[in-house]
Amino acid sequence: MVLSNEASMSAVHTISKEVSSSDFVPTGIYFKHSSRGDIGVYESHFGCPVHFESGRDAVLVSNESIDTPNKLRDESIARFFDRHLEQQLNSLKGDIDLQQQVRRAVGNVLSEGVPKLSRIASELNMGARTLQRRLSEQGYSFQNVVDMAQKELAQRLLRETDYSLAEVAFLTGFAEQSGFTRAFKCWAGQTPRSYRLSTR
Repeated sequence: MVLSNEASMSAVHTISKEVSSSDFVPTGIYFKHSSRGDIGVYESHFGCPVHFESGRDAVLVSNESIDTPNKLRDESIARFFDRHLEQQLNSLKGDIDLQQQVRRAVGNVLSEGVPKLSRIASELNMGARTLQRRLSEQGYSFQNVVDMAQKELAQRLLRETDYSLAEVAFLTGFAEQSGFTRAFKCWAGQTPRSYRLSTR
């Protein structure tokens, strides 16, 4: 399977170079599997950065490459691939909301304490390094998302329940109320008590 994926990606790369009316250079190549050797060899072959354990097999191209005319200019083939691309994009919509998926998964277990990255990655059926990298590609870190989950849950509990501040602190993953109060002030610019009063 690994060799088949690499061969298929190489074939896509070769065909794209042959049919492009300008020099075709992808901006990145992505493989689900781990590297079988020196990554430099792969990058020399494809002429761009190559990423392994990325969660998918894919060729990343620039907008300029996409807009470059195809030498074949076959309208029926173009329509076929347009439909196929649309289907693939629809199937990947979940990736766009990855940080929301992580935030939801974190929020579900905060009462047990702040979860480790590896636990959340496992719940989302991916490796820890893959999750970390994909969050980074979207401009987030795992800690950013944990903070957002804690803030979101804390605000909801303060608005909608009569739990004490100590209970809210515990339910949002804090061992002490003082730590919760400091964090909440950073998130919301006011103390938990002031936030609760302002929303009642």
